[in-house]
Amino acid sequence: MSTTHAATACNDIEYAQLLRQWDLELARPRPDIVLAGSPDRSQARLAVEDTDGDLYLLERVFPAKLAARREQAKLLQKLDDLDQPVHPWLSTTSDDCFAYGQDGAAWQLRDYVQGIPLPRPAYASDAWRGECLGGFLAVLHQANKEASLPFTTPFDLPRYAANLVKSYQRNRPELAKDLAPICQELEGFWQDYHKIPLTFCHGDYHPLNIIWGENAINSVIDWEFMGTKAECYDAANMIGCVGMDDPAHLTGPLVMTMLGVLCSHRVWSSASWEMLPEFVATLRFAWLREWVVHEPLATVCQELDLIWLILDNRDLLRKRWQNAE
Repeated sequence: MSTTHAATACNDIEYAQLLRQWDLELARPRPDIVLAGSPDRSQARLAVEDTDGDLYLLERVFPAKLAARREQAKLLQKLDDLDQPVHPWLSTTSDDCFAYGQDGAAWQLRDYVQGIPLPRPAYASDAWRGECLGGFLAVLHQANKEASLPFTTPFDLPRYAANLVKSYQRNRPELAKDLAPICQELEGFWQDYHKIPLTFCHGDYHPLNIIWGENAINSVIDWEFMGTKAECYDAANMIGCVGMDDPAHLTGPLVMTMLGVLCSHRVWSSASWEMLPEFVATLRFAWLREWVVHEPLATVCQELDLIWLILDNRDLLRKRWQNAE
């Protein structure tokens, strides 16, 4: 969590000029407010307060991400129209989702959302969180049918994992050696992966990309990886992240309740249920990449242990997850 990046921050006059494009008057920047979500999704971000005392999140957009952010703004507005817990980027007085600084940089603004810190790892024992998480995914699935959510080039998870291993063969041969038997275990799943139907997904659905209230989701944030993916992608990502916090919670109240909601809404095909353990294990490759770049070796080893735990217990997990209520 962070407030803003110094290299791309503005002075108060520039912030005031930006806010006037939304017909708001700046009272003061609020660098004291710690923001939820990843600071890497924008060039700069900061909480600001207007003269009415209302708080907003102001973000400077990477130039290469302008088109994607415009699509994101449309998507969030559609979900907001369905009364879902999202907070769309606000339109300026010229009906644009971007305001522009003196240097031509594009900025976006949305309401600041207050939340309650996630109690880790105890949160995974909360069935109500699983109900909220599953309910949101069920609505997202239905919205994909009814609201024509944006279609993107489908994300090929097995290809991503295989390419990652190839890169490690060149740059981190010891890690590639550790991954080789895992890839052998997953080979059959990778061949059958394309039997899973595609749908629109959040793309980074995990416990810290939720702003939590006392007994509900206040907002689902960080939509940078949204797009067309296998239908179980978001739930599989959530399961893996919960398991990384504590493997005992792979069949705990949050996970089992979330899966029970998805089952009751008949969201998935049989292929998703059949291949869910292998899907979760493969998706952990993406997180392994993050740990290799940003975390100590101990975290990389913890991730490898989690992947093996899932694979060694795949039949048990498959049975438990398929029978979630």
